[in-house]
Amino acid sequence: MSAPTPEQLQALLQFAAKQLGTTPDQLQKTVQNTDVGNLVNDPKKVEQLLSSPKAQALLREWLGGTR
Repeated sequence: MSAPTPEQLQALLQFAAKQLGTTPDQLQKTVQNTDVGNLVNDPKKVEQLLSSPKAQALLREWLGGTR
């Protein structure tokens, strides 16, 4: 498994920000200033975000799978 490219990370950041109703810059600042354990305070929101077709496509691309 290879690390995501900067372009892939930016695409995920933009997508996630849109889904969460914030800006990519604000989301990046929040993530950088947040303990990882606190990122999943709302499991339903995380599940909703990760189950979207766009997120699934990005994850497949990152992980190299075609599932």
